Amino acid sequence: MWRDIEVGEITNESRIIIVDIGQKKIGFLVDEVSQVASISERDIEAPPEIAAGCDRKFIIAGIGKADKGMVILLAPYAVLSEDEKDKLKEMSA
Repeated sequence: MWRDIEVGEITNESRIIIVDIGQKKIGFLVDEVSQVASISERDIEAPPEIAAGCDRKFIIAGIGKADKGMVILLAPYAVLSEDEKDKLKEMSA
């Protein structure tokens, strides 16, 4: 896959989050995960207008209602750099 991606320090708290982007499954290496939650689609609201009206690169996909509050849902494709997006397109070709 992407062998030239710089990876920071991997610790016991590091996790890989798998997401679907188009027809591909992509793994994001993160420093840590505090909680894993299942949120029904009916409990997900569109991002507030102030967020939706910003630059198209804005990363909030929605707001999820969870047992103990709200969760901000990220748009995985939006957090990729332009170089990473180009590499993803190459992999899909």
